[in-house]
Amino acid sequence: MLSIIIPIYNVEKYLTKCIESVINQTYKNLEIILVNDGSTDNSKDIINKYSLIDSRIKVINKKNGGLSDARNVGIEIAKGDYIAFLDSDDWVELNMYEKLYSYIKQENADIAQCSYQKVYNEEVNNQKIKEEIKLISGKDSLYNLSGKNAGKTVVVWNKIYKRELFNDIRFPKGKYHEDEFTTYKVLYKANKIVDLNLPLVYYRQRDGSITNSKFNIKRLDALEAFNERLAFYKEKNLDELQQLTLVPILRLTNEFYIKIKDSDIDDKYEILKLLRQGIKKDYILFMKNKYVSFKRKILLTIFVLNKDLFYKIYKNKVNKK
Repeated sequence: MLSIIIPIYNVEKYLTKCIESVINQTYKNLEIILVNDGSTDNSKDIINKYSLIDSRIKVINKKNGGLSDARNVGIEIAKGDYIAFLDSDDWVELNMYEKLYSYIKQENADIAQCSYQKVYNEEVNNQKIKEEIKLISGKDSLYNLSGKNAGKTVVVWNKIYKRELFNDIRFPKGKYHEDEFTTYKVLYKANKIVDLNLPLVYYRQRDGSITNSKFNIKRLDALEAFNERLAFYKEKNLDELQQLTLVPILRLTNEFYIKIKDSDIDDKYEILKLLRQGIKKDYILFMKNKYVSFKRKILLTIFVLNKDLFYKIYKNKVNKK
């Protein structure tokens, strides 16, 4: 059995399409866990309606605790041999879970993942793609958290997992970028991963989502996640992965510094000071890092020596784009 965990919070406009895409899957041996995370719109009524229609649906109503908390509640009650996650404003192809399950069994893998398609205003690209798979070890897949495959690798809602991978792993309650805190730990535990090239998840892009909203101080959680990953790799003596992880830490620090300087958030000057101190502390590591470009190293040096000049150069660079 496959347990699919769907956290739900005020998504009445999109929820029906999401649930319909799951209950009509060609793979039928499902446990569908709908976690109502304190919705204040009509989401609860929609959930209850579907629970009467399909006996595979389990409904959990809880106080609002955020996406991570809702996923964790689902993990605790999941009975399936395999587990999957889906966000309630997205939807999936009707054969998605059958394909991923068949490959995970065929290859005796721990994880099977597919590609996804970003969707704007319900416009889906139906381009034909030849179906192909790649096999990769969990540790090798950690390299895909950097570069062009990072998005596909880090998200959790395009995968199915052997249930035991989550025996001692949970999502961080109250954090943004929860997948960044979690996925690398799961991948590290996996022996084999099947990577399917087909885009079987439709990833809805909407203005109110975390990724598309204006800058919020909670976005700094991404830096915390990368620094935790860096410490994890250091503990496991994964030197190359440490080097790769320093690159997004530097990039995000630069970007956040500019966004915070331009904002009116509380304590912004203290936060700016801490960001700069973090970069200064690891300046030598960044300069010796072969994955940090020469231009980025120049910008880094300016940032350390003259923060005001850095701001002017970076802003000018952004405005020219």
